[in-house]
Amino acid sequence: MTTDPKKAKQIKSQLIDTFDAIAPHFDITRYKPWPESKKIISTLPKGSTVLDLGCGNGRNSIYLAKEGMEVVGLDFSRALLKIVFNKVEWKEVSKKVRLIEGDCAQLPFKNDYFDAVLYIATLHHLPTPNERANSLLEVKRCLKSGGRALVSAWAQEQEKFKEELEISRENKEQGAEYGDIFLPWKMKEGREYQRYYHLFSKKEFEDLIEKSGLEAIRIFFSADNHYAELRKR
Repeated sequence: MTTDPKKAKQIKSQLIDTFDAIAPHFDITRYKPWPESKKIISTLPKGSTVLDLGCGNGRNSIYLAKEGMEVVGLDFSRALLKIVFNKVEWKEVSKKVRLIEGDCAQLPFKNDYFDAVLYIATLHHLPTPNERANSLLEVKRCLKSGGRALVSAWAQEQEKFKEELEISRENKEQGAEYGDIFLPWKMKEGREYQRYYHLFSKKEFEDLIEKSGLEAIRIFFSADNHYAELRKR
């Protein structure tokens, strides 16, 4: 979105406020993992320590715990983390899920800690190229040797965002990044909250993955998302 640290901080703060405000409504629209996530989870050994990075309302964290994994869920929204906390209590997986409020670009974990990382539908919310790159470097740092990660981000190749991308192209001429859009979340009472997204081109996503230093097992497109299945050498 910008290389201006002050502006980037404002965008991130606004996004946190948005997700805190919409958390209950957001929760009822997100109730199960995507097939791509379930596929990689099915290949993990029981007892694996897994980071659910940008855990949201916990749909992946809870599924991981039920599949026998030791889970750490990290998100920047305190309201969403409270929802996950309440869910893991009544779903009887609280002993397998630890929740942390934090920043995806500055992970509070030691090196070589996780067997796997799920980084689903979160990378596109980071407002600067440096933060996106740093977040993947942090994923690499925290993964054990041989550990795997699944990363997803919204793609520019979506017809439904054609109008938003045209606006983004105009904003690029004023110094913004092409692919930056704001989408409204409409509450039942009529109030709207704006959510920032950076939509990735295929090449941009591939270049970011390459810079991470993680080995790309495969990079693919599915359901309007770019995906990368990665391994730490």
